[in-house]
Amino acid sequence: MTNTSRWPVTIDGVRLDTLAYNISTRTGRDMSPSVQGANVEALRHGELWTAHKKFGPGRMVLKMWVAGTDEDGVAPVDDYALYRYNLDKLLLMFNVRHRLLDVRQTIENIGPVQRQALCEVTTVIDPSMMAMAPYTAEMTVEFNIPDAFWFDVADTNYDSGAAYVSGTIKTLTELLGSTAPMVNMYLVVDGPANSPKVYDNRSGHWVQYNGNLPSGQQWCVNTATWSSKVGVGVAFTDTGTDVYANTTFAGGHSPKLFGLVADPAAPQMRMEGTGFGANTKFRIRTKKAYL
Repeated sequence: MTNTSRWPVTIDGVRLDTLAYNISTRTGRDMSPSVQGANVEALRHGELWTAHKKFGPGRMVLKMWVAGTDEDGVAPVDDYALYRYNLDKLLLMFNVRHRLLDVRQTIENIGPVQRQALCEVTTVIDPSMMAMAPYTAEMTVEFNIPDAFWFDVADTNYDSGAAYVSGTIKTLTELLGSTAPMVNMYLVVDGPANSPKVYDNRSGHWVQYNGNLPSGQQWCVNTATWSSKVGVGVAFTDTGTDVYANTTFAGGHSPKLFGLVADPAAPQMRMEGTGFGANTKFRIRTKKAYL
């Protein structure tokens, strides 16, 4: 197979940069999601700014062409039939409706480094002919990103280190480079700790377990599933005893239990509570997020 791009886009692992079908332009790949919500109109000049507005769904628009050749650019006698085969292949790939498509963009070809979004195709604009021999047509495909953002394929882990001192601000340089809020993550607190309260230091959002966490136990929050559990060996799992009723939270990431905002100087966290000891620490497992 002949590939033409150093930075390909793939759909469920299938590259879109062949001599049978390809992407015409980079325009539309790097669109940012819109902001939801509005400021408050008041009996005053201007308006009252409201913080923590949420992002709407993301979008990506690909302008493509499809040709009557194989993936190496060889055209048979009946090039229109092969064009239809290639078009059918793309339409079948784009019009999956029982799950989201795994869309990935390579942003650095050393490695390679990829970003991933789970998408659905919302529009395929009718192909229009652009060449007769071999038969070639252009079309535009629009993707909707329900989760708003692009993400690293691999998780990033952070460990505050044992013997954590209450109120100490930790800068998570491991998450430097994120441009969007990270709200799907595991947060793990290792005891001992009484009523540990963890803050996204940049935004002020917090989540707290209103209970006693002995040494050797963990409090594990999965923000993707809204679970809050305690137990032994429950770090980065959804096992353990459910303590959601004893969990409180507030701030800009609501209704998520917890999250981290992106910042040019890296996200920050801190934890407060009493009864901290030699094994007390907090840990994060998440993916960097991008607009």
